[in-house]
Amino acid sequence: MKSVFLLLGLLLTANIGYAHEDILLNDGWGYRPISDPGQAVKDTPVTLPHTWNANYVTGTYYNRETMVYSRMLEVPPQMTGKRLFLYFEGVNSVADVFVNRQSVGQHKGGYTAFCLEITDYVKAGSNDLQVWVNNAFRTDVLPISGDFNVYGGIHRPCHLIVAEQDCISPLFYASPGVLVHQVKVSEQQAEIAIETILSLKSGKKKLRLRTSVTDRQGRVVASGETTADGERVRQPMTIQKPILWNGRQNPYLYTIKAELMDGGRVIDSQTVRTGLRYFSVDADKGFFLNGQHYELRGFNRHEDVEGKGS
Repeated sequence: MKSVFLLLGLLLTANIGYAHEDILLNDGWGYRPISDPGQAVKDTPVTLPHTWNANYVTGTYYNRETMVYSRMLEVPPQMTGKRLFLYFEGVNSVADVFVNRQSVGQHKGGYTAFCLEITDYVKAGSNDLQVWVNNAFRTDVLPISGDFNVYGGIHRPCHLIVAEQDCISPLFYASPGVLVHQVKVSEQQAEIAIETILSLKSGKKKLRLRTSVTDRQGRVVASGETTADGERVRQPMTIQKPILWNGRQNPYLYTIKAELMDGGRVIDSQTVRTGLRYFSVDADKGFFLNGQHYELRGFNRHEDVEGKGS
């Protein structure tokens, strides 16, 4: 059953491409234990990804505590009128984010990305960014147990996303905001629905959403354009005689591009890739991909590296 879930995860995974300005924030950080609050205490300089348990690879005796990560965040004049988002690929395992000593939000779970809007918390010039990171044992945060260490730290990269007032939202579980629903797929045709999550702040009334599906050669195989006047826009499309995703034998992907339009100008766009396929599970006969029996081979990969943790 674990193998089934693993393969389903691979089948559903999409490769993400952002059109927002993406600024990597891996440099310029420092950290200290939260138990050292004094101004005289200097932060230890670090570069992300980072954990304070890098020297522990095996065993259950390692530091499970709260550390405060800090850095300055510069907001230059050209960002005036823009919307700003912090995108964390992973903080292990509970993160509380503060900008200029104001609480922006909390995220639980060290192995999932999260995104927070900080537009209303920053000012032009220098801003104080802090992330309180806790890896203590908690029954409300997975994983509760396992044969691996919960190292702690901002253990994956951090980004600043800069977007227009009207944009495709990065806030839906830190996804690209473009969801591909495979309604009915067969060798003859694929019926899909592309759902785009919007965040519209300007009050403009004539925005439109233009979406296209292209094959591996860049040919448009389906497209649509509609009014963008709500939080979610759903566009049904049909692809005739699709090339089906077939595991290692033929991992064929289509590209979906959603563009938010203001007149003839593209103000935001997102690109995702997906494989079209259908599957079923039979308790006696096993797993079937595109109508054919498919032998599942699962694996478990630990990401521990000596001197780096996870």
